[in-house]
Amino acid sequence: MSASEVLCASWENYPEVDALGGSKHELIANFNHFLPYSSKKCILSWAVLRREGRLIGAAPVVRLIQSPLHMMLVPRWRRRLSWLSSLIRKTTLLVDTSFLAYDAASPFLAAPGEDHSEIRQQLCNFLLRERNVDTVWIAEPEDEAWLCSSGGWDQFLTLPIARIGLDKIYSFDEYLA
Repeated sequence: MSASEVLCASWENYPEVDALGGSKHELIANFNHFLPYSSKKCILSWAVLRREGRLIGAAPVVRLIQSPLHMMLVPRWRRRLSWLSSLIRKTTLLVDTSFLAYDAASPFLAAPGEDHSEIRQQLCNFLLRERNVDTVWIAEPEDEAWLCSSGGWDQFLTLPIARIGLDKIYSFDEYLA
């Protein structure tokens, strides 16, 4: 992307992300299904990147507003540190695939012909500029983790999510059989 191009990053609820999805139309529809269930403390929206009005990139974002940080701890420690909850409330932006049915791919979507890593970087820069945000959490495949480390982000590895093949299984009883 050249410096003369006009890029605009913003928040949108229902951008035309289907144009970016390729094979991810169902996953995008899944995230859009949950958008109306946002609350004051948990807001779902798309971070989008446009060039001269045309959508070129997007990422699903969950904004957790002033969530008590101690709730991420195991129950034993959560009870012990609950007195700190009023002091350690953080606003976090989560960019992950939890509302995309935990797809084993990057949560950053790029239009065909666009540079995926550049789109990702521009959207990350946008998220970092947000006011009143303490943490930006990006969950992405391990093979793309170098992008974060090269950008100076702190990293940690979580265990992979187990994927169970459900093709030709049409009921819970068939799954158990």
